[in-house]
Amino acid sequence: MAYLSRSARGAPAPDLGERPVRMVLLVGTTGSGKSDLLHRLADAGEQVLDVEDLAGHRGSAFGTLIPPHRGQPANRAFGAAVHQRLVRLDSDCPVWSEYKGVHIGSLSVPPLLLAVQRAAPQVEVVRPVAARAAALVAAYGRAPTDLWLRAVDRIRDRLGSAESDRVADLVRAGLLRAAVDLLLPYYDRGYRPHRASLTGPVIAHVDLDAAHAGPGGAPCRRCRDASLPKA
Repeated sequence: MAYLSRSARGAPAPDLGERPVRMVLLVGTTGSGKSDLLHRLADAGEQVLDVEDLAGHRGSAFGTLIPPHRGQPANRAFGAAVHQRLVRLDSDCPVWSEYKGVHIGSLSVPPLLLAVQRAAPQVEVVRPVAARAAALVAAYGRAPTDLWLRAVDRIRDRLGSAESDRVADLVRAGLLRAAVDLLLPYYDRGYRPHRASLTGPVIAHVDLDAAHAGPGGAPCRRCRDASLPKA
């Protein structure tokens, strides 16, 4: 069982003492459907910690293209919201969450939460590359062109000028699927060290487009049962 320990330092909100958190972490590459699965789990009555909702940002340079659009809170307010959400949950039941790394937009993930997430058992959400690209176009495709171009500009230094120009030209031409096809390798390269920072075991794989998904696309009961770490 993972704990939010009193020994961790630097949290922007009050710590939770030795309160146990039975967290299960959803992991997967960009477009695999982690957020979608988290929402389906919440709809099915599972306990979830939706850090994207609390942070007012979907993560990544493109996180402002789709809701929530209310703006991000101050870092201390975000930490307090995470704290308040966790203390209301039943510590005897698993809490599903999505790993977003150290930052979500302009906010820092509370160190206590980060430590618990990194040690938590993982459920990997998988999709073929083509299905991931299609899902991203469906999710982000209605955003205005200028927002797409601003997002591309935010990653220009890391993506490279030539590749950024190619993506921007495709966006201006309305060829969003081709633009996403160019962007996915960049995000996959960034995902590898991101994933390597996690130490918990992978306990299941879920493909939202496959028969393995249960009603509504939530993990089948076998996966949910496997996700319950013992005290």
